[in-house]
Amino acid sequence: MARTAKITLDGKDYEIKAFNLGELEEVTDIFQSAKPSSVPFKVLAKALGKIDVPIVSVDATLDEVTAAFRAIMELSGMKVPDGTDPSKGAEVKPV
Repeated sequence: MARTAKITLDGKDYEIKAFNLGELEEVTDIFQSAKPSSVPFKVLAKALGKIDVPIVSVDATLDEVTAAFRAIMELSGMKVPDGTDPSKGAEVKPV
């Protein structure tokens, strides 16, 4: 059974799927190579891509992006420390 989580962007709910091992490797590469402030957006784009939703077609507030990023990271077995503002860079730790 696939693990999923619900995220809400611009009032619309999306059910995202957990990353597989190959995708997790790609996500860790994002953390190593992307500008820190773009990490949440790149991770969100990857999660939405798994359900065939292009990120450019989605409107969202920064608060919604932050909540979605946290949900995606927790679903992936990572946790964003409380009080972290992903727009300023993302620090995550294994759960």
